[in-house]
Amino acid sequence: MKLYELATKFQLLNEILETEGGELTPELEQKLNTLEGTLEDKIDSIGKVIQHLLGDAQKAKTEANRLTKLAVLREKATTRLKLYLLDNMKKIGRNSVETPLFRVRVQTNSRPSISWTGDIADLPIEYLRVKNELDNTAADNTWRTAGKMPDGFVVEVGQHLRIT
Repeated sequence: MKLYELATKFQLLNEILETEGGELTPELEQKLNTLEGTLEDKIDSIGKVIQHLLGDAQKAKTEANRLTKLAVLREKATTRLKLYLLDNMKKIGRNSVETPLFRVRVQTNSRPSISWTGDIADLPIEYLRVKNELDNTAADNTWRTAGKMPDGFVVEVGQHLRIT
């Protein structure tokens, strides 16, 4: 098999990976195992697919960030415009306005906004919410300095592939 044929087959596998939701199915793994070519050719082709996918993923993240910022901006504008309408309706003493398209009404919230203005240490215990969770940084520091962890912890040191 010529190198360009191998690259074409890997591109097809790339497309199958995308249709499988990024999962390397047993069938796809079997196809990879049956491809002809030297180990170096296979690694080179898979490396190209990986770099291509990483580039596409970065482009998708950039676009997602752009769209997220746009959504936040539009939600913020919506909030500001609603506050503008509320303020103006209150100023003119109108609780309801009907237009050909909308019925806009000033509503009283079903639940008040409540906040604590004092020091959090002075907050009565019945109003304090505590969230317990693992401090991974402290656990990692203990493991690195002591080389072991107390009972109940599982430490797994994984491996990853670096492509340069």
